[in-house]
Amino acid sequence: MASLEDHYDALRARDRYEPVDDHASEPLALGDLPPAEVRRRFVVGEDARAFADRAGTDGVLTFGVSVTGPPHVGTLGQMQTAIALQRAGFDVQFVVADFEPYSTQGYALDVVRERARRFVAFVDALGFDHDRGRLRTQYGAEDVTHTAYHLARYADPERDMAAVDLDVTAWERANRDAYDDAGVDAAALDETDLPSDWEPSRFTRRMDGFLMVADMLHPLVADDYAANCIVMGADERSLRPMVDGVRERAPTDGTLHALYTRLVPGLDDQPKLSRRLPESRFTLADDPDRIRAAVRGNPDARWRVTDDVVVEMMRLASAEDADQVAAWRRARDADEEAWSAARAAFADEIAGYARDWQATARAE
Repeated sequence: MASLEDHYDALRARDRYEPVDDHASEPLALGDLPPAEVRRRFVVGEDARAFADRAGTDGVLTFGVSVTGPPHVGTLGQMQTAIALQRAGFDVQFVVADFEPYSTQGYALDVVRERARRFVAFVDALGFDHDRGRLRTQYGAEDVTHTAYHLARYADPERDMAAVDLDVTAWERANRDAYDDAGVDAAALDETDLPSDWEPSRFTRRMDGFLMVADMLHPLVADDYAANCIVMGADERSLRPMVDGVRERAPTDGTLHALYTRLVPGLDDQPKLSRRLPESRFTLADDPDRIRAAVRGNPDARWRVTDDVVVEMMRLASAEDADQVAAWRRARDADEEAWSAARAAFADEIAGYARDWQATARAE
């Protein structure tokens, strides 16, 4: 199976992507986030150095996560990265996408609204600073819906996607095939109020996609930020061309940039951790003791989590600093006893996040 490292190599080989990790020719700092922290979390960027050099902390960084299921370790990593960038001096827009699962994936509104409430509460508990950005849902952001309608006259998604040559990597093909094979949807999860054979129309899909475009452009056209850097996983690179096309035609002088975070390989040889691949992950809704046992590497644990997967989890999702994460990585190769202690410390950390997530549930 194609590996994530093969995928990263393919992205680094493309002219439009700037390496910002250990393969970068020059270190990249983001505000007060030192190069070691940047290398730890990110792989490549698009105009990311221009964002750092020209906009700096006068710019905003935008994150988005979907609520098709409870957070897994990859989702937690996006949240931790957002908070790290706030602490480095940046404003952050963190979007909890609850309209998308409702409109195009068939999830019942009460399901996504309640899960979105819990996502917001969880990000708050992790330490989101409301003075340094905006933590919001799609459903509750009527001003962004207004921006979407304002920008609709500039939409031309077919032209925008055709203008950018995005060769599919072998890893992306494997990931797409895994999604097709899994067949997990709202009906299978009993989280829909629609017939099992329901499919969204082409119009509905376009409306949903354009709301995501508005999510990304709202800080430029409505909040007067000079620059917005979209932060996505390294499997989400098709979003920026759609957003950039509208930005070029819309009345804004703001600039658009992108940074792509590392991904976490999936369990059971799945391409990555994903809510849509049940065998690929545990989530923070699972029993904290079982999570702790799996991350520690206990032989009788419910999930088998290899050393390589634990390292990537540490890189993206631990609240420890880059020096500690680097020490943990070195221990894996050099000191079996130290590596066991590192896994145990990280296992306790993840189990704690699971308890924090479960505390967001409303008492019956």
